[in-house]
Amino acid sequence: MTSSIAIEGLSKRYRLGDQAGRHTRVTDAALQAARKLLRAPVGGRRREERSVLALRDVSLDVSRGQTLGVIGANGSGKSTLLKVLARITEPTAGRVTIRGRVGALIEVGTGFHPELTGRENVFLNGAILGMSRAEIRRKFEQIVEFAGTEQFLDTPVKRYSSGMKVRLAFSVAAHLEPEVLLVDEVLAVGDADFQRRCLGRMSEIGRSGRTILFVSHNLSAVESLCDRAIWLESGSIRAEGPASSVVSDYLADRVRVAEPVWRPPAREDPDARCHSIRLLGSDERPRATFVSSEPVFVEFDLEVLRRDPSLKVGFDVATQEGVIAFRSFHDDLTGLAGTLETGRWRIRCAIPAHLCNTGLYSIHARIVILSARWIVQADDVLQFEIKNAGGVGGHYGQPRPGVVRPAAEWTWEPAALDGQQATRDALVR
Repeated sequence: MTSSIAIEGLSKRYRLGDQAGRHTRVTDAALQAARKLLRAPVGGRRREERSVLALRDVSLDVSRGQTLGVIGANGSGKSTLLKVLARITEPTAGRVTIRGRVGALIEVGTGFHPELTGRENVFLNGAILGMSRAEIRRKFEQIVEFAGTEQFLDTPVKRYSSGMKVRLAFSVAAHLEPEVLLVDEVLAVGDADFQRRCLGRMSEIGRSGRTILFVSHNLSAVESLCDRAIWLESGSIRAEGPASSVVSDYLADRVRVAEPVWRPPAREDPDARCHSIRLLGSDERPRATFVSSEPVFVEFDLEVLRRDPSLKVGFDVATQEGVIAFRSFHDDLTGLAGTLETGRWRIRCAIPAHLCNTGLYSIHARIVILSARWIVQADDVLQFEIKNAGGVGGHYGQPRPGVVRPAAEWTWEPAALDGQQATRDALVR
């Protein structure tokens, strides 16, 4: 079968702190020169150059019409692979051959202008993605219907909620007709109905005979959508094969529970800075293994730099297959009374005992200025395991189906007999 994508010996190295590149303005070149002077070595000694190899000698063939899933932990090279294939960044070594028109859903919403209306942004974003004006006009009604934003078409996008912007952006990108489609974690955003429609649209694209590369932490989606999958680890392909087999091997490896503390990469933000997130037991000690009869505490070490009622601190709990069990934010029960003042905070959530079923779970960090931007949006930052402690469903040693197995309250009492039933019972006696 003819290959749509052929990758030979692909490597990509990033120099940490380096911003070299083509400068389009004099001010950019001057700023880069100033940075070089400020980083100049003292006393004639060269500063040690630091770099990271995001991809390491990756070779891969993707057949025409194949849907390939790409899985792996954060930092394994998944998004870098797609950015090289989309020609957003150049490889350090190796060669990539792609046959046919390429469409990329990598940064959904890139190219949207806040001052333009939804209608105008459909045409702008479509043009950025490579669609002709005639093609956009022909598909305009389908795009708007899929996004569900008909009544807001002539409203500036700056007044859209983040969910509306994402739906419209995905809808534009999903109505491309490329021979090769690159998709990066679009299912991490939007509500459940939107995610179902995303999956349905991608399934349609796959059935039409086009080639898809799908990067996702949602392993159930990878298994259902993809024929084959690769597992990236530290920039290299650790496993390749049928999607169900690769996902199974990946899950088995993740059972080795990781450290119970996560420290996000340092980044400047005017509103808040997350120093760490950790898992705690009732004894206040960090750990990642719990029994079903005890709570799991998720604790944020957060520095609030500017008071904002829209600041929300929370997380998703996901199953080992990547299915979101629930999302929780710190002010779910308090509303505006939960507004955080400036200063350093320890913010703790208790996942109740007897809530999660036995198995392995992941924490997805979610810190957001509502309807504005994410401060932290990172998947799989922590993993924890729930083991059976007896009690709920534990008498027979068999796991129960479902994500949750709550200790629901039951009552029972003798039923009052009606007169007819009492007469029959008396005759039997």
